[in-house]
Amino acid sequence: MSEPRHRHKKRSTTNGQKKQTQISNTAESSVDAQTGSTLLWNLIWLVSIALGASVCCICGWKHARYMAQLHENYLWFTNIKELEREISFRTESGLYYSYYKQMVNAPSIMEGINSLTDDNLTEFPSTINVIERMNIYQEIILATIYRSFTVIHKNFLPVFFYIHTIFSLHGALVSSLFVTAWMLSESWLTGILAACFYIFNRLDTTRVEYVIPLRESFSLPFLWLQVAAISYYLRWKTNPVLSVKVMLVIELCNLLLVCVMQFCSPMILGSLAVSFIISFMILLMFKNYLFSAGGSFYQLSKVSIFSLASLVLMVAINKLIKVIIVLDADEHIFKFLLTKFGLGSYTDFDSQLYLCNGAFGFLEWDTFVRLTNGFVFPVYAVGHVVLLVLMLVSCFKKWRHKSPTSNYRPLLFARPEIAFHTEFLQLDVLPNANHSKSVVFLFRHFVIGSILASLLYTVLPGVYKELEDLKEFWDPDTVDLMEWIKTNSAPTAAFSGSMQLMAGVKLCTGRAINNHPHYEHKLLRQKTKMIYQIYGRKPPEDIYKILTHYKTTHIILEDSICLAPSRNGCRTPDLVDVVNGELPDGVSHRDGLVRNQHPRFCNEIRKGAKRYTKYFRLVFENRTFRVYQLL
Repeated sequence: MSEPRHRHKKRSTTNGQKKQTQISNTAESSVDAQTGSTLLWNLIWLVSIALGASVCCICGWKHARYMAQLHENYLWFTNIKELEREISFRTESGLYYSYYKQMVNAPSIMEGINSLTDDNLTEFPSTINVIERMNIYQEIILATIYRSFTVIHKNFLPVFFYIHTIFSLHGALVSSLFVTAWMLSESWLTGILAACFYIFNRLDTTRVEYVIPLRESFSLPFLWLQVAAISYYLRWKTNPVLSVKVMLVIELCNLLLVCVMQFCSPMILGSLAVSFIISFMILLMFKNYLFSAGGSFYQLSKVSIFSLASLVLMVAINKLIKVIIVLDADEHIFKFLLTKFGLGSYTDFDSQLYLCNGAFGFLEWDTFVRLTNGFVFPVYAVGHVVLLVLMLVSCFKKWRHKSPTSNYRPLLFARPEIAFHTEFLQLDVLPNANHSKSVVFLFRHFVIGSILASLLYTVLPGVYKELEDLKEFWDPDTVDLMEWIKTNSAPTAAFSGSMQLMAGVKLCTGRAINNHPHYEHKLLRQKTKMIYQIYGRKPPEDIYKILTHYKTTHIILEDSICLAPSRNGCRTPDLVDVVNGELPDGVSHRDGLVRNQHPRFCNEIRKGAKRYTKYFRLVFENRTFRVYQLL
């Protein structure tokens, strides 16, 4: 009886070996199939990455070319005189570019830097450190590069190197936006859509083609580079709180380094950015104590509570820092915000200057119309509505179906043999899952492709038409004024006038100016308010006294300012009247203001009355400007 059992056992062992061999062969074939599939997908992934990177670079390059072409079409920049190119840099743009020009034309780089740290031309008769007062390291770096490389200054004029560097930076901006969208969506087709949204809605995204040297032209590209870097840094973090702390420390160190590089500028120490970082780090340190776990509603509202606490603490820290370092240079910003929301004084000159500038107003309805025509606003609105609905549904499910605490071990720990069947599960079950993923993938790309195609179909005809619109710079009156100043005024002359014009005088002529449009210093704002009395109702004796106090030798009056029609109290003469406690032209009554019967200085002086010629002599006049020399 024992022998049959022995033979049966042998057969059973043989059958088991055959089954094991079959399983092994199947597993090996599945592993080979998986290896081949993995290699294929890796190859596809590499091709996709290379293609996406190429498209990213093309989008950035095309945007840079597009901005440069618009600038050329608007001014015919390559064909006008150098003086006309400089005049085209209006207001603050001309002031910033003047420092680049000053560095390029200096005998040496160090002498150029010294002339900036000991400058008596920008706010004559005061001597200021321009590097400490303004953020002009961009101009210093570009001028240093231009002077250091022979291939650059032999092939490019300084102005063309300057503007095309900025256009290239904005190409990098679009590439950064492309990469950010690509990372967040895991599809470079989304990057194309984001880049197109930015490029084709340029009226609401950029103005670099018109105001090239402004600080935003340098800061925005690096802002989006930072956004891309932060998105990558925070993408797959197992400890996000620690990552955020590290990021905040790095940002704080960067701000302190900038502060040191700008000769310990108090404006950086007193900035809201520094205060926000400090407040946020404090709250993160005590987050577990201040925001401990609670109910579902509390968990939902915790983000809002944390944000509100950060803002309140930021304001408190900012006030404390400003008291310690005695900083009041930025008080006009907060006055402007209060006045904008109806809480400030309408007689504050600085606030009214900002309020009368359309760029600082509330968004107009035309903005939403343009963004809708450019497809941005509908996609933005629908996306946020969908996300809000999904969040509410998720919270509702969480409240209604709270899962009980599990007292059982996970299935894999109870039955570890399941791990050996992974290959069969992948071959038998996952094709259906992969099919579902493929459907989602195709649907997502179909939606993105449809939006992109609709956008291009809608906006491209307008873009091509815009590129055919050719204009030319034409401002002969300003050209005549600048040429007269260069040839007929002494190198030691000092000019006063409107802030916008004074920036051009410094750039085009190199003469000293008393005021300028970089309106971020309290003493400068007070000086500008006094100089603007030339557009008020003051006797010539008072004007002469004000100007001689600032050692002015010439004043430039503009008829476009003096004789401008009333526009809701936003004429410069009206602003001066209000700050003087006087009723503006065309206003019969306003609380706290009285009527001044004295004639307006800028208009009365043209009549040549002896009372005026005693102090001022007309030395230049054209259709737009009148220059008077102080006697």
